[in-house]
Amino acid sequence: SVPNWERSKKRLSKLHITSEGSIETEGQGMLQVDFANKFVGGGVLTRGMVQEEIRFSVCPELLASLLFTEALDDNEVLLMLGAEQFSHYQGYSSTFTYDGPLKDMTELDEQGIRKTAIVAMDALKFSNVGHYGQLQFDKVKIDRELNKAFIGFSNHGVISSELQAVATGNWGCGAFGGDVRLKFLIQLMAASENMR
Repeated sequence: SVPNWERSKKRLSKLHITSEGSIETEGQGMLQVDFANKFVGGGVLTRGMVQEEIRFSVCPELLASLLFTEALDDNEVLLMLGAEQFSHYQGYSSTFTYDGPLKDMTELDEQGIRKTAIVAMDALKFSNVGHYGQLQFDKVKIDRELNKAFIGFSNHGVISSELQAVATGNWGCGAFGGDVRLKFLIQLMAASENMR
């Protein structure tokens, strides 16, 4: 059940913005967003080395999700708990390189599972050419993105209450052509509605 966004009375959540670091590093202890392709993992096994592919490369156990996850529908996300990071890296896209082994020091819960929660949520793809880039400002498209982020940021009783904050960034704003300001507001509204 998604909110009626026009009637929401929720106050905006607290916010911390920085251009430093990465979601997996500065986002330790938070719900971490994977800027997913609707086919989770994106081009990790073929081509491409941007946010999702990098995350799957440095946390290789996430690759198991490719075996059982079909294309995400508009009302679906994939939540992955307990992933361990094994590698340091440098760069992005064509400059990505392995930078040595990493000992993941993320705390373990009472069952020995890392306190890491990653939510794979796909954004709509837009073209920045002509009027196509403006389609993302259509109410139907905004509602889809609000609902996707709301579902992604929902707890459903499986995420530790300790992982209350959301670590995210320019979701859908690279190759998918999303407007940075619009996607920021969408994610802020979805987090606020979930009281994160």
